[in-house]
Amino acid sequence: MLALRDVSVRLIDPETGVAVNALDSVFMEVEKGEAVVLVGESGAGKTTLLSVAAGLIRVTAGSVFVGGRELTWGDRGQDRWLRAKVGVAFQFPERSFFATTVREEVGLTASLLGWEPERVTAAVERALSAVGLSFNLLDRSPFTLSGGEKRRVALAAALAHEPELLLLDEPEVGMDLRGQKHVRELIQRLKNEGKALLVATHDVDAAMGWADRCVVLKKGRVADTLALTDPWPEGAGARLAPYSWDYTLLRRIYREAHARGWTLPDPHRARDRFLAALTARAKNPAAPGEAEDFPKPMEGPQ
Repeated sequence: MLALRDVSVRLIDPETGVAVNALDSVFMEVEKGEAVVLVGESGAGKTTLLSVAAGLIRVTAGSVFVGGRELTWGDRGQDRWLRAKVGVAFQFPERSFFATTVREEVGLTASLLGWEPERVTAAVERALSAVGLSFNLLDRSPFTLSGGEKRRVALAAALAHEPELLLLDEPEVGMDLRGQKHVRELIQRLKNEGKALLVATHDVDAAMGWADRCVVLKKGRVADTLALTDPWPEGAGARLAPYSWDYTLLRRIYREAHARGWTLPDPHRARDRFLAALTARAKNPAAPGEAEDFPKPMEGPQ
């Protein structure tokens, strides 16, 4: 559904005025029914890559394909086609809001695509339900909402016109735990429906339950790619440690629990269930003192 072939992008650094490689010889693909998580430090190129995939930034070199069609820039016919194919929600949603009400904002792309008003209305309500927002917000200004609500509006706007490719930038930031859980379930549901998803995040742990692959960006280059299979590939802990606050610690606890005969869910396929089961088991250990000698959280990754 999405393919980048030797893509490079040079942009002017606003602080120095010097041209830098925001992306450097990037190769990657995302298929239908696949969710790929994109990780890296700030400035690694995640948002730039999403913008390129959305046709918003012109590449300096290489080719970008969406749905098998190579993107060109300045083609108005392609712009309309691409708008229908792709849904985008960036990290700071208020910077991309155009409408004065949530109703108009969520239905904007569908309206621009020429959908009938009744179809737009149904799409808006369906998208709001999908992201867990109340219809009571429909006539509110999106700029007056909380940070978590703004992010959900942006997600709804990305979903409403039923795109085949979704590009999401830090979709859980600013949300409470309930909102984060809702987003993860939504991503899994979209993947099951056959959508292609590329999701940028600083925290790979949040993606463990739904991601099929992890692409690590470093200074604009693809530094690593991991298939998030079960069981996990050899050495995954060390390779993902910089982007995972608890990977190594939870894997150590999981291995020690397994050695003692405890049956627990895999912590990076079902972290919430793993922690709940571990807590319950630690409160009722099979032998006195059994739970006390597990690695403690303050030890951190090893």
